[in-house]
Amino acid sequence: MTTTEPLTELYVLVEPTAGGAFRVSDAGPLCIVAEGVTQEEAIERYRQAVADRLANGARLVALRLSNGMLGEEHSWMKFAGTLPDDDLTREWLQEMQAYRRQRDADDAALP
Repeated sequence: MTTTEPLTELYVLVEPTAGGAFRVSDAGPLCIVAEGVTQEEAIERYRQAVADRLANGARLVALRLSNGMLGEEHSWMKFAGTLPDDDLTREWLQEMQAYRRQRDADDAALP
């Protein structure tokens, strides 16, 4: 298969049917089910059904949504990266790490 378009991977379920054939289906977005006597035939029929949908104008696109697009920015996000890079902050971080190590050791010593 030679194409200049990017390939899209789509995970499908291949399962045997009661009659000894095979069924290929997806959970969406296409909701296509195809059957065949062999796994290969069922997969090829599924592939053809997808090709038919795409030939009729359907498109598979990937959307990346962020919380900000949904109006749900994390309440602490505005503070990310706001610690100053200075001696006081480095000392504070070292003390916090030492305290955490001590607490972890205390917890490990509990029965």
